[in-house]
Amino acid sequence: ARTTPRSSKEHSSSLGFWPPRPTGRNQNFSPLGEEDTSDLVYPGNSVHIKKSSVSEDANPALELNTIYVSSNVNIETSKKLFSNLIGFLSSLTINIMVSFTSLAEEILVSARQLDEHLASKDLAPSSFDQDTLVGLPKGIEAARDNVINITQTLKQLALGAGGRAMEIAFTWTELLSLHAIYSFRIADVVPLSGSITYSAVASQTCIPESSLRRLLRPAMSSHIFTSPTPDTVAHTATSRLLVISPDLHDGIGLQVDELAPVAAKTVEAVRKFRDSGEPHETAFALQNDMPIFEALGKYPERGRRFGAAMRCYTKGEGYDLRHLIEGYDWASMDRPGAVVVDVGGGHGSVSQALARSTKHIQYVVQDLP
Repeated sequence: ARTTPRSSKEHSSSLGFWPPRPTGRNQNFSPLGEEDTSDLVYPGNSVHIKKSSVSEDANPALELNTIYVSSNVNIETSKKLFSNLIGFLSSLTINIMVSFTSLAEEILVSARQLDEHLASKDLAPSSFDQDTLVGLPKGIEAARDNVINITQTLKQLALGAGGRAMEIAFTWTELLSLHAIYSFRIADVVPLSGSITYSAVASQTCIPESSLRRLLRPAMSSHIFTSPTPDTVAHTATSRLLVISPDLHDGIGLQVDELAPVAAKTVEAVRKFRDSGEPHETAFALQNDMPIFEALGKYPERGRRFGAAMRCYTKGEGYDLRHLIEGYDWASMDRPGAVVVDVGGGHGSVSQALARSTKHIQYVVQDLP
């Protein structure tokens, strides 16, 4: 089994950022490529460890904070079971018929839970100027997730088949707007309270005022900045966070400045390299003329931003490390002599969190310098 707090989705190896899926023979995943890398084998729910260090030339199946644990199920059987499960879930998604009213009623139930929680804590209703839905207990966090998920379903149904496709097609406009905000550090120029004129922002960021207005408009439609009057700009809760939360700023920067250009090269990479897992045959390499970890090592600021972004991504509820801690039966292997290798574990934040919840397991963080 492979457990990771990063995402439930499989990312294409052609991106060069997320590696190819693990491969292996029989019951063993091979985290460093097709060859058998299980130099150490522990019985039961065993952890397979490669004694030698990871070299930069190795097949970089180094998904960040990924832990490889063997299964008692044959790999091919696992794939078949997983494929059948996905097919079953897909059929449910297609065949279940729901009404707009029933979805709205479900949203209302969870929305009332959120309102009641805020009222019980004497908190103001959450707004685009002030986010009060922070530090929620699990039950209330689940209610918020419910509102988000069902609202998204309701919106997609209301958009219709063509509307759904067109909405995705135009998301690049918001990404462009966010990229401009990041690159020109527009948020730093706007006062945390009050407003500032477009002309003053244009002067301080060296952007023509007409271009500034056009660049900010898509972001404003998503409540990133607001325009109190036709000639002024002010912060919203989201744009203000870009100033007061450096990790969030770096997290946004990694996406819009580093990975978005790489994503634009993915189709070209698939056409040129097919299903190659080689580090120099990826969308990232096409964009940067080198693999990702070579680039992060060569350019310290990009490496720093990458680390800060990873720290940012694990702060939110969706990526909270408790999901990894609670989602796997670590107690079954928590005995003297057990070892877990955190491949590509960075500074070891995942292993530290796991170590606090277990007694005997030793954790080895393995990453490039």
